[in-house]
Amino acid sequence: MMILLWSPLVIDLAIRSAQFMGGFRGTVVPGVETGVEIAKADKRPSPTIINVLLQSGSFTAWPFGRANSTAIFWFYNLYSIVVASLIGLAFFEKRNLYKLGWAAAWGFLPLIPIFLVSQISRSLWVNRYLLFTAPYIFILLAAGFMGVWRRWRIPAVAIALIYFVAIGGGLKRYYTVLDREDWRGIVQSIQSNEQSGDIIVWKVGHQTIPRALNHDYGGYATIEVRNVGPEDDPQDVERWLQSLPKTKSRIWLVYAYPSPTLVSAIEK
Repeated sequence: MMILLWSPLVIDLAIRSAQFMGGFRGTVVPGVETGVEIAKADKRPSPTIINVLLQSGSFTAWPFGRANSTAIFWFYNLYSIVVASLIGLAFFEKRNLYKLGWAAAWGFLPLIPIFLVSQISRSLWVNRYLLFTAPYIFILLAAGFMGVWRRWRIPAVAIALIYFVAIGGGLKRYYTVLDREDWRGIVQSIQSNEQSGDIIVWKVGHQTIPRALNHDYGGYATIEVRNVGPEDDPQDVERWLQSLPKTKSRIWLVYAYPSPTLVSAIEK
């Protein structure tokens, strides 16, 4: 009965939320001030039950995308399954079961509307949006591990070793792999060192108006946006470099993922 009474409100809230997020999946609602003109192209895949089960592993050790190595990929999947199992084992602990129930409610109930909205509109299943539930999930993990420790010491030690290896791999990945370029730092460096007559040539993706320049650049250099770069061919690279604007001052070339041929030609 309660479900029937609340269902109109829930349905209306879901529809309004989807419209605010840029429309239902596969559609774009015009006029919504949320960048809906690119909403269709910018949508992440909807989360699945597998994503839900593996989320605790993402919280604790590997918050990145799929690992390039197949072995590392399957190791972290196994690790996530172990962590999810610990959460399940926490509910077999009769000690503090009432408090663990509250921790589970605070940890999992907020994920339900996020999961449902992500099925019908733009996906909100992103670590930074889910992080507020992490403390309660950590409580359940600690309770589950202590339950294993009291009953089976050797499996508990094995789980601890797996955890330390997973943490080590995650930290190594975090400190050695650059996931995002520091466009703001680049723009600020240009602005602090620019001279009269400088030209900025911006070749980053297919942005007609570079966001980093709009938000962070307050200088006076001429800006030229290039949407097409050269092929990885010495002659094509040479022609592309010759086509750059001429100036008596300097050219700041901001180029995402340049080919080795282009880098070599610039260094010459």
